Amino acid sequence: RKPIAQTPNYEQAMALMAPEKVSAIVAWLCHPTCHEEATIHEAGAGYFARLRWQRSAPLFVTAAEGVAGAPTPEQVRAGAATLADFGRGDAPRSGDGSMGAPLAAER
Repeated sequence: RKPIAQTPNYEQAMALMAPEKVSAIVAWLCHPTCHEEATIHEAGAGYFARLRWQRSAPLFVTAAEGVAGAPTPEQVRAGAATLADFGRGDAPRSGDGSMGAPLAAER
């Protein structure tokens, strides 16, 4: 395989991804009137998008479910369908580290 710098469209791709084609979103996010917090964006070639951080349905493997001790990998594997269920999840407004409700610590 050739290094990417030696591919036929490399120069064209780099021209599309030039700093001036992506810097507008950086300037906007740094502007005093911008109220975005803890958001994720992608930019390239004049394309801009905001990504959404999404949480799946919670899988609880705790004493409230009759589990003694620490959760095991097998218990997590058994809950794989729950972890893949984004329909019962939520979309946190920030990546501040808070857990979904109800908090596992409250269970």
